[in-house]
Amino acid sequence: MFLVIQDFRPSQASGSVTGSGLPETQGNFIMINFSTGTPASFRSLSLAAIFVVACCAQVNAADTIQINVSDASGQPVACRIHLANDKGEPQQAVGQPFWHDHFVCSGRVVIKLDPGSYSWQIERGPEWTRASGKLDVKVGEPATVDVALARIADLDTEGWYCGDMHVHRPVNEIERLMMAEDLDFAPVIGWWNTPAKNPTLAEQTDFRFGGHRVYSIMAGEDEREGGALLFYGLNRPLDLSVRSREFPSPMSFVQEARQLNKQVWIDIEKPFWWDVPTWLATGQMNSVGIANNHMCRVEMLASEAWGKPRDAARLPAPRGNGFWSQEIYYHILNAGLRIPPSAGSASGVLPNPVGYNRVYAYLGDQRLTRDKWFAALAAGRCFVTNGPLLRVTANGNLPGGVMKLSGDKPQTIELSIQLTTNDRVSAVEVIHNGKVLETIPCADQTDQHLTASLKIDQPGWFLVRAIADVENTFRFASTAPWYIESASGQAYVSQTSSQFFLDWVNKRIERINTNVTDDAERESVLQWHVQAREFWTIRVNAANADMAHSKSGANENSSAPMTEDGLRLSNIVRQLGQQSEAQNALHVISASRSCRNLDDAVEPLTLFSVSVNPESRVKISSTRDRLAMQVGVARRFLVKCENTAGITAPLRIRAFDVSTQPPQLAGWCEVKMIDNNVIARDFTSAAVEYKVVELILTEPGLHEVRFVADAGQGTQDLGFRASTDLLIDVAERP
Repeated sequence: MFLVIQDFRPSQASGSVTGSGLPETQGNFIMINFSTGTPASFRSLSLAAIFVVACCAQVNAADTIQINVSDASGQPVACRIHLANDKGEPQQAVGQPFWHDHFVCSGRVVIKLDPGSYSWQIERGPEWTRASGKLDVKVGEPATVDVALARIADLDTEGWYCGDMHVHRPVNEIERLMMAEDLDFAPVIGWWNTPAKNPTLAEQTDFRFGGHRVYSIMAGEDEREGGALLFYGLNRPLDLSVRSREFPSPMSFVQEARQLNKQVWIDIEKPFWWDVPTWLATGQMNSVGIANNHMCRVEMLASEAWGKPRDAARLPAPRGNGFWSQEIYYHILNAGLRIPPSAGSASGVLPNPVGYNRVYAYLGDQRLTRDKWFAALAAGRCFVTNGPLLRVTANGNLPGGVMKLSGDKPQTIELSIQLTTNDRVSAVEVIHNGKVLETIPCADQTDQHLTASLKIDQPGWFLVRAIADVENTFRFASTAPWYIESASGQAYVSQTSSQFFLDWVNKRIERINTNVTDDAERESVLQWHVQAREFWTIRVNAANADMAHSKSGANENSSAPMTEDGLRLSNIVRQLGQQSEAQNALHVISASRSCRNLDDAVEPLTLFSVSVNPESRVKISSTRDRLAMQVGVARRFLVKCENTAGITAPLRIRAFDVSTQPPQLAGWCEVKMIDNNVIARDFTSAAVEYKVVELILTEPGLHEVRFVADAGQGTQDLGFRASTDLLIDVAERP
């Protein structure tokens, strides 16, 4: 047996880098191939592993398979290998990174196998041809597979650099994995919903190897009930200590991340997570994953996990989830939000190889760095894919470009499309404002150039997508959008899409009210969703396109936005929960486009009226004589406040037991003034405003309660106290 250590150099012809520093065997030789960029640690690891591989290869040479994978010049090329026996059981290669149903190698590998029949598939990402076949392993007959992979595209030379934004594989394997997938950039997830009480600060987060390839450490993920957010650009983990799947809100970690690094990149990992409308409303999100880990190499995950479910009858499996992701992204764009698409595979958690779902960002002749790659993504100079390669310009502009309409004349747009694909694509589609505008037939060719001339006379956006003719999964490519502005520069905002997200937020609020039983935690989580509801309500009322109703049949003010007072009051009313009176009031407020009738709408919800006169004297009165309650069941009511003094002190209301002489504080009647980011107990100096009070009674029976209000400290001459009596009939809970 001989030991050969060979130092392979990058091929000048193909630009590929061969060798990974892993021990491999050929016949009676054990070969270890080092590339020029192989770290010393990998060389030491490889030498230490020689003896293990030697034993595996020489125990019984009759039971081995040798696989040789080369590029067009005959040089070994790193690749991914799927090898399975006749039962479909995946086979591993000693010393090679393995996940789910595949391993990667540098292009030369020997595997010890039991005699039998095997199938194999060899791939190296979408820019290379694929190979597959079968072989029999027999005692006394060593088997060899020689495979040549050829480039079908070289996007690095065109200025496009690909990244997988969702990688859960070990950092010590990442260089070999990226080489095998011909992947340029990978931020590796290093923390994921685990406490980090003493987070370690990383002095270096970005690492370059193989000439131009870059990977980063310290990426992280917060994944809970509302969905998953991915964080890039931090140099230490966030402490994701949580009380539950709902608390604290994911936005608390977003705020912490922004404090650590204002430029942190935050990705919505999938568009159908329940919290997506809320996250979008904050303006803190940088991208959204439309090529996500529900799209796997040989299958589709059929459901939306714990996200917003699709209509499975309209969007049936297996590809329905893929179309659902795209529909939601189109709603985002239709609502006037400009956010680029992203892609991630979740290799290490779900079955995908690293780089199966990837996003290409255009850097031109710039050197690849993490910051430059994300800057190109932020500009929308990108396309996502898990198969077809789709390079498109519109009037010479890359995706992310902005065009303007001129008066009433349509904009002529000339598309230049370069499509390269291993899978057949029957047609390329142009999507304008969520609908197919143009279908461009494709030839049955690996590489082809297509053109189209469009006439667009409506503002909004358009993009180009290609869906492969693959039935078992959603294999596609999509550009980021180009944007079309009106001559006046007015943004395109669809009422239908804005209402889509408003309805979604309301449904999410219902789920939180069910999921979170602790009052303080529920208020903390809900504050973000209440803000989002206001955001989407404004969006619905300010919409200028795709109106859900006909203006001709509406009153003259029907298209006007809801007043700020109406929006504020509707958010306060929502603090009362799902009681029918509150829902009725919300309908009235939503239908109103003026301040008229707002007080009438909330009158049934109002328990107290409080007034502060110019001398700061406080007066409280009850709007009813008798109130029905249940033991231990909290009820919320509005407090209408007229503040002619313009004070900004907090309002306090206490309950006294009239049956005692003198009246004592009623310990069985808890009174709480709600104080959060939607409604505060402090006066705002506004002439009229509403507060929210919560009552909980713990003793059954008929009680006479005296409610005393004050607004600040001082003598009675300054006027700070008043009282009102109320009978409360407290029934046992059924």
